[in-house]
Amino acid sequence: MWNLDPLAMPANPSAGHALSVERLIHKRAQAASEVSSALWQALSAGLVQIIGQEGFNALYDRSLHEASLRCDWLTPELGLATAPSRLAHLNAALASRPEDDARRATVLQLASFTALLSSLIGPHLTDHILRAAWGHDFDPTAPES
Repeated sequence: MWNLDPLAMPANPSAGHALSVERLIHKRAQAASEVSSALWQALSAGLVQIIGQEGFNALYDRSLHEASLRCDWLTPELGLATAPSRLAHLNAALASRPEDDARRATVLQLASFTALLSSLIGPHLTDHILRAAWGHDFDPTAPES
């Protein structure tokens, strides 16, 4: 696992989210682009019902921008595509990179997204939404190993 600098991550009311996202991604054996796609699709399916497509897109675009500050190859322009093609553009970008780079970018973007979501709706509701989307493998309360 990477040792992500918590000071470089977005402010997060639920500090366990970044580490939990990292653990969740490392539990998956697929390529980073496949893991990313599965996690984003599961998350968007439930969250769009709550905050709408535009709300989801705004959080997604912001999280992409945050991740691009640490992964300069992950250009924020990927978020400017139409809503249905956002994930396809992200997957193509991830697939074109070495696996470690793609996993790191996935962790950074999803951690940023969950931090933003948590700051808007609170950590408990965020945890509930993330568990519904990603299952019980996502556990922000698990101690660091």
